[in-house]
Amino acid sequence: MEACSRYHPVLWWSTLLCLFSAIACLVVGHSGEHDIDWIQRGISTFAANAPNDDWVTASILLFALCAALLGLMLSLTGRLRHRMSAHVASMLLGNTAVGLVFVAWFEEVKAYPPRGYAAVRQQTFHDAGVLIFFTCSLMVLVIIGTSCLLSPPTLDASSANERCATSALFQRIVGLALLSIAPLTNAIKDRNWTGRLLGLPGAAMGLRQRASFAAVGMGLLVVTMLLRPLQLCRKSGPVDKTKSD
Repeated sequence: MEACSRYHPVLWWSTLLCLFSAIACLVVGHSGEHDIDWIQRGISTFAANAPNDDWVTASILLFALCAALLGLMLSLTGRLRHRMSAHVASMLLGNTAVGLVFVAWFEEVKAYPPRGYAAVRQQTFHDAGVLIFFTCSLMVLVIIGTSCLLSPPTLDASSANERCATSALFQRIVGLALLSIAPLTNAIKDRNWTGRLLGLPGAAMGLRQRASFAAVGMGLLVVTMLLRPLQLCRKSGPVDKTKSD
């Protein structure tokens, strides 16, 4: 049995399970009685100060596991594993997971600005983890989006027919959508743009961070759906068998 048909469905379902479990943990972590304004305060504040802070930390670690599984799926199973772009994206997803582990392990300091060497060190590693996560995850979406736009996965092993052309056109549109997430995320981070659009007072840092995180998460979910077993494994299995013979 080919490696794709053997491992790909397990990786795919595990990735989705981690993703939706992380979302559920994040919702639970924001619940409870507290006076933290989620519009003004970020997710890291809830992970450090909320009554259900352990749930938020668990959510961050589950997102890290989801990124690692998606990276394995890109480079080891599915049709995209034959592309150099998939291996580059896989390495970046590993960096994304590392960044999230940094965010979870080095919690945001409770007293801001941080005072003392230990507090400054902890906050520095925390901010570095946030930067690594956003930078690497956006690079993944740009690389996969460009790959789908220039050479849709459907064209790799399918015959030229009307159904194949329609699927390739759809995947090019998906590639454009993935490419648009990076500038959309930067626009969301702009406090002036967000404030004018939503009519919110102040910086609304928490809302902007969650909106950016949701955009990145939606992009990674789209990449996961592109790798669903019914679309990729069923078609790439015979090709792998022929090559092994």
